[in-house]
Amino acid sequence: MKTTIKNLLLLPVLIASLGLISAGRVSAQTFTTLYSFVSSNGSTGINPNAIVLGSDGNFYGTTSQGGTIINNNYPAGMGTVFQLTTNGTLTNLFDFDVDNGLYPYGSLIQGVNGDFYGTTAEGGNGYGSVFMVATNGDLNSFPMSRTGGGNPVAGLTIGTDGNFYGTTEYGTNGTGSVFRFTTNGTFTTIASFIGTNGEDPVAALALGNDGNFYGTTLQGGNTNLNDGSGWGTVFQVTTNGTLTNLVLFNNTNGANPYARLILSGNTIYGTTSGGGKWGDGTVFKLNNDGTHFTNLYNFAGGVNGFNPRGGLTLSGSTLYGEAANGGSSGNGTIFAVNTDGSGFTNLHSFNYTDGSQPQSELILSGNTLFGSTAYGGNENQGTVFSLFLPPPQLTITYSSTNVIMNWANYAPNVTLQSTTNLISPAVWNTNLPPPVLVGGLNTVTNVISGIQAFYRLSQ
Repeated sequence: MKTTIKNLLLLPVLIASLGLISAGRVSAQTFTTLYSFVSSNGSTGINPNAIVLGSDGNFYGTTSQGGTIINNNYPAGMGTVFQLTTNGTLTNLFDFDVDNGLYPYGSLIQGVNGDFYGTTAEGGNGYGSVFMVATNGDLNSFPMSRTGGGNPVAGLTIGTDGNFYGTTEYGTNGTGSVFRFTTNGTFTTIASFIGTNGEDPVAALALGNDGNFYGTTLQGGNTNLNDGSGWGTVFQVTTNGTLTNLVLFNNTNGANPYARLILSGNTIYGTTSGGGKWGDGTVFKLNNDGTHFTNLYNFAGGVNGFNPRGGLTLSGSTLYGEAANGGSSGNGTIFAVNTDGSGFTNLHSFNYTDGSQPQSELILSGNTLFGSTAYGGNENQGTVFSLFLPPPQLTITYSSTNVIMNWANYAPNVTLQSTTNLISPAVWNTNLPPPVLVGGLNTVTNVISGIQAFYRLSQ
């Protein structure tokens, strides 16, 4: 009996009942501006930083400027904490002042008590602060001192001991530090940078499954360069302050990493804003012991974007990120790339009206990416956006005694399923073997067995 292989995506009559997408009718990615910040209403803040998804289903974030408290020294305002619902309703929770802190550049993190924690780069005693803010806007601020490592520009990370860990751009030596903060307000500097081991850590730390922290420095490290400053580092630091350099960037392999690293098992993923093959930044990976460093993608300007400054988001074998510049109109992009470096896809080019210079970490919720841009929008003061990623199209081809199925890898949590009978109630099973990446596509090869089969993609 000759095997019949049926691709349900090619049967439009079945779409309504099975919820599938037919060939040639793949829905487009849907970009939505959830909120556009405007200087004419600066009381809500301007120039947003990264947003986080709270346990209540709302988004929370900070703006580095704006708010209702302004004076001659800070005419643009000193920054805010805001709440944003998924339908785009924004509530200003808190306005910063000189005493509580100035310029909250880093992202927030939600503690086990439901409150959010963050940092300000300046204010307090003059060296910035760590703050705790409740969802009703009540805020407690803890000013930092130079001896504790001043001027944190990155967000905090919770360690396995329940304490908060962060970085300061300048620190006691003027080159940066790593600190621990307890919920009772105690600061401890656990490691200091001195240039040769890195300088200017401007990204939040990432917690590894070994209990250690991993991070980057914007400069320093390789002191054999002509300008003496170095191109930045990747480092590991333990909770007792033992600091180990894993990578010393040399421009050829990347330069000036701005963003937080992410870890999956023993693998580290990250970006550099410059350097690489074309000098426009990279996506890289390495083992958490510093071995097997690999540049997965080298940005080359143009429509694919360049200068990635936002952190990566990992789902399955796909990395999602943002490039601050480039794209079809030069205002930055959202991209996806496979963890083996294949399948780079420009998911969206910002056009200024919908945002410009995205530098945040993306949030993946279901099929939708959420993020923010520092500029662009109605009055060039930044936006919060969403990007819906539709399921990809399944392609089925024959090859001798095999049937080959492949689909794009940009969408999260897509599973190939099969059944031998469509009579209700049809039983769909996850197809085996699992897909492998071939030429940037998820690919499955099944032997034609003589039994009728139907296939579909499911999320």
